[in-house]
Amino acid sequence: EWIITSLGINYAGGVDVPRGSDATDEDLKYITAHSESKFVFVENAQMRERIVRMKTELPNCIEVFLLDGSYQFPNLGTLLGEGE
Repeated sequence: EWIITSLGINYAGGVDVPRGSDATDEDLKYITAHSESKFVFVENAQMRERIVRMKTELPNCIEVFLLDGSYQFPNLGTLLGEGE
């Protein structure tokens, strides 16, 4: 999933900035704000919750996508058009 996501981001002209789940909230806020990230891709629901809690401090962030295959939230399958 990460490879597909990374290639898609690069193909669309974007740049991916991978971070581990051990990054602090302050690190994540700084990185996403400084990079003016519009979309954030996360590995699991816990990381998604962390980013969603910070979303008010990330004015450029439009959506947080979940890569674990859960269809409860926007996810990689949503982008690929699966399940239609």
